Order: sequence, then structure tokens, then C-alpha cells
Amino acid sequence: NSVSLGLFDRVESAQALQQRIKAAGYPAEIRPKPRKQSEWWVKLVQPADPTKIREVLKPQLSAESADIRIDPTKCD
Repeated sequence: NSVSLGLFDRVESAQALQQRIKAAGYPAEIRPKPRKQSEWWVKLVQPADPTKIREVLKPQLSAESADIRIDPTKCD
């Protein structure tokens, strides 16, 4: 059996915790766990008043997921 003590963005942070656990007398190992993250883009033709898109879509999208962002971006 094992216990996960967290997911770390930096290997140095994981190593620091590993050393603290070992210093307390417990075996500890670091195992890589890749994170899978998808990103989806929706491109819209810019209307005369682009703030309207944000006003209409933001409440609906925010209710579905906290991870959704609306970022204006220039397209080539």
C-alpha cells in the first residue's frame, strides 16, 4: 500500500518533501505522473461590438466549468 502526498509542478518541490519524509524515518519515492490536459479553441468572427460576445458567453461558459476562459486573440 502507498499514500500519495501530492502532485508537484516542479521536481525540486517533490524532492524537498521526499527528504522531509525520509528524515522522519519513512520510505518515500517519487513517481512521475504525466498530466493530460486538453485545450479547445473556438474562433468567432468579430462583431462590431466585441464586448457583446463576452457578455453573452461568459455566464454560460463559467457555469459549465471553472477552467474555461474567454481571451480575445488576433487570428492570422
